[in-house]
Formats: sequence, structure tokens, C-alpha cells
Amino acid sequence: MPEMRVSLRKSRFREIYLGLALSCGALPGWAQTRAEAVLTLDQAVALGLEDNRLVKNAGLEEARQQDVVAETKTQRYPAFSVNVLEGHLLQDVSLVFPPGFLGDLPIVGPIPRQSKSLTTPAQWTTFAFGGVDQPITQLYRINLGVKAQQLGKDIAHQQLRLQRQTTADDVKRSYYGLIQTQNALAAIADEIKFYRELDRVTDEYLKEQAVLEADSLDVKAKLAQAEYQATVLEDTLATQKESMNNLLARDPRTLFEVAGVPEIETYTLDADQARQRALEQRPEIRQARLKVEQAEYDRRITKSQYIPDLSATLRVISPYDVQLSPKNIGTAGFFFSWEPFDWGRKRHELGEKTKTLEEAKNGVEETTSQVLIDVDNRFRKLQEAQAYLKVSRLNVDVAKERLRVTNNKYGQNAALLSDVLKQEAQLADAHQQLEQAFSQYWTARADLEKAMGEE
Repeated sequence: MPEMRVSLRKSRFREIYLGLALSCGALPGWAQTRAEAVLTLDQAVALGLEDNRLVKNAGLEEARQQDVVAETKTQRYPAFSVNVLEGHLLQDVSLVFPPGFLGDLPIVGPIPRQSKSLTTPAQWTTFAFGGVDQPITQLYRINLGVKAQQLGKDIAHQQLRLQRQTTADDVKRSYYGLIQTQNALAAIADEIKFYRELDRVTDEYLKEQAVLEADSLDVKAKLAQAEYQATVLEDTLATQKESMNNLLARDPRTLFEVAGVPEIETYTLDADQARQRALEQRPEIRQARLKVEQAEYDRRITKSQYIPDLSATLRVISPYDVQLSPKNIGTAGFFFSWEPFDWGRKRHELGEKTKTLEEAKNGVEETTSQVLIDVDNRFRKLQEAQAYLKVSRLNVDVAKERLRVTNNKYGQNAALLSDVLKQEAQLADAHQQLEQAFSQYWTARADLEKAMGEE
């Protein structure tokens, strides 16, 4: 009877194992049981570049800089001004007409014969001022300012490109992380199903005293551990989906599933080509070079302050409530303004702008060096990921072959069930490492593309 019971137990275990081994490979996945929209990688990147809030803000900054350029250009044109002063005279205003002020007639005599005065008492009165000023010598400085502001718009455009690249990289990283978590969740679901069935059969044999209680407790512990891991992965997946929705500027509660990643393609670009593309395309390098030009224009604008201001001007003054005063006084001509002594202010400002220019030039060299280091580092990471992917694939092949051999031995009573379960666990670990290798490869590739300045 004991031999028959042991034989029956091995037969039942063999049937359970073979059935579960076949079913585990065909399960569609833990999270795919829910009917949710499938989000592809290309769709996610497109949505991120279109709707991401940081990308939109960068686009608004570029548009704002365009308004600044247009605003600066208006300084070239005549400036119209109207001012009204309503004030109370601090004292009486008297107009004195001496004898003969209006003439001396042969018969009548001087007009007036005696001094006369007209007094406007201290009261509230109104003065209106109007004018038109057309800059002349200031046009040189204004044109320099326009060019400097246009460079500011170009810098904002490069910042937009940088934000788009950063967002695309973040979306790709998040997407690959979702795939890895989702695959891990599918694997742990298969493991839970396996341990539940194994726990049921072990309990039956425990009643028949065909196994020890420690064996039953060991299976229950593994089942509990697998269920705990599933809970952690579900929480991680939910958080990752919320983060993805935030990157896409969607409601964090939006439900979706991720599709698979493309097949691995041979990456033929070498390190020298990657560096050359980065030098041509990286927004940081373009920004640094534009800042040098901007600093040069700022220095020239400061230097132009030595040129006196000369404007063509038209002025009209209209005093009211003052007796016998003209109602309109107009003048046309030129307005000249110059500050001959400034106690060295312009000289120090020019020195400041010159040092800023030197800092900007050093910034170009530093940025270029950092970009090359970044590209080299990302290129090495991609090579490491390719090597790790090759190793992971070989490990899966080795684990499959060892499981096949152990399973055949178990069918011939030449191996224990624990040996079969051990090899099955090693195969599951190998598959998990392969999924991680795929994720690392695509993440490293996305990082390299970002380092090269590609959108």
C-alpha cells in the first residue's frame, strides 16, 4: 500500500505539473482580463508631444518671446504722448503791461497811458501737453535690441525642442516600465495559479499522510509570498499608469493597456556618428551658442549708450484758466539729450557685459564637453544592454533545456519533484531577466536618441 500511495502521488504531481506548465505559457496575462483601450508606444509619444503641459508651457514661452520682439520693433516708430496737468496755482499770476506796450499814437498817446496788470488768482487750472517724438540716433540701439530679442526667441525655441525630447524620453521610459511590470504581473499570476493547485493537492495528500505538514506549510508560504508580490505589482502598475496619464496630460484615472515593444533591430550607428549628430542637433549646444550672440548684442547695446540721443520732436502746450495766455503754444525741432558725466557708470556696465560675453563663450565649451560625455555614456549603456540581452536569451535557452531534461528524469523516477520545481523557478527567473533586458535595451536606446538631440 505505501508503494502504491507513493506511485499515485508521483502520478498526480506529474499530471498537475505538466498541465500547469502548458497552461502557464498560454495565459494571456494578469492585467489583460479587463477590457481597456490599448495604447501603443507611438500613440503615447505623439500624445505626450501634443498635450504635455511642460511642452505647452515651452511653446507659450516661445510665443511670448515673439511678442517681445514685436514690442521692441515698435520703438522704431514715432512716439505719441498726451499729458494733462490739473493743479492749483501756488500764487497769483500777474501780467504787467507798461505804458506804450501796445503802441504810441500821435494823437492818443501811449497805450496804455499808465501801467496796467491783469491777475489770475491762485486757483485750480489745467495745462495740456501733447507731443510726437521720432528717434534718430536711438535707432541704432533699438535695432540692436530687436536682434537681441530675436535671439531670445531662438533660445526659447531650443528650449521647446529640449522639452519635447525630454518628454518623449520620459514617455518611452514610462512605457517600457509599464510593459515590464505588466509582464511581471502576468508571470506572478501564473505562479499563483500553479501554487494554488499544488496547495490543493498537497492538502489531500496531507490527509492521507502521504506528505509531511512542513511540505504543506512550505507550499502555503510560497503561495502567500506570490500573492503578496502580485499585490505589490498591481499597486506599482496603478502608480505607473497614473504617472503615464500625467505625462500625457490626461485624467490620472484613465484606463488603458500597453502594447508590446517593437522587435529588436540591429543598431548600426557607431560612436563617432552619434557624437557628430549630437554636436549638430543638441538644443543645449545651440542654446549656448545663441547666448554668446545675445551677450555680444547686450555689450553693443551698452556701448551705444555713449551716443547722444537725438529725436525729431513736435510739442504743443495748452494752458487754460490763465488770463491773456495763448491757448496753444506749438514748437517743432530737435530734442538733444546727452549725459557727459556719469561717474564711470557706462564704463562699468560695459565691463560687466564683456565679462558676461566671456562667460557665455566658456559655457559653449563646457556644454559641448558635457554633451560628448553624455553621448559616450549613453552609447556604452546601449552596448551593455545589447550584451545583457544576448546573455539573457542564452540563459532562457539553458533553463528550458535543463527543465526538459529534469522533467524527463522525473518521468522515469530519476528526479524528485523538488528538482522539477527548482528548474521551473529558474526558467521563470530567466524569463524575468529577459524582460528586464528588453526594457533596459529600449530605455538605453531612447536615452541615446535623446542624447543625440533626436525628437
